[in-house]
Amino acid sequence: MKEYTQLTLPQRYEISVLHKVGQGPTQIARIVGVHRTTIARELKRKRKNNRRSKQKIRKAKLGSYDLIVVYLRAWRLLARLGWDGLV
Repeated sequence: MKEYTQLTLPQRYEISVLHKVGQGPTQIARIVGVHRTTIARELKRKRKNNRRSKQKIRKAKLGSYDLIVVYLRAWRLLARLGWDGLV
């Protein structure tokens, strides 16, 4: 049986950013490198528990380096997708 691994916090941020700019679950799954069902479940969970998710993010201890890596990765992906920020 395949070993189960949870999404990391940087992956969750990446999914959130890509979803906000209009990418669908299939495209997000290809970019993040997980199955599209994982993305669909994450988006569903986020809608259902939006308040709780925000509390978890506030409590998460991400270092400044981790945040920089997440943002740089997200901007590179957005640039590759042709998003210019003016939408």
